[in-house]
Amino acid sequence: MRSMMELLNLVVDGQITTQEQAANLLAEEATEMAAYQNISVEEARTKLLEDISRVSRYLSHKQADNLIELFQAKPQPKESD
Repeated sequence: MRSMMELLNLVVDGQITTQEQAANLLAEEATEMAAYQNISVEEARTKLLEDISRVSRYLSHKQADNLIELFQAKPQPKESD
């Protein structure tokens, strides 16, 4: 199972460039997470998407938009200073 930083780097480094690639990666990671945490694959997928959304707040707008679009995650607003 990859760390969230590893997943983000795949996108930022241009290794994941299509929604199909992102969906395949998400399915793979959700399956591994589900087995490791003894939860359903759908629950693992939901957790991963929430984490992706949460972490996107700390990226540039361009990187965050790209990440959200690729994984079709729900964007979260940036925290106010």
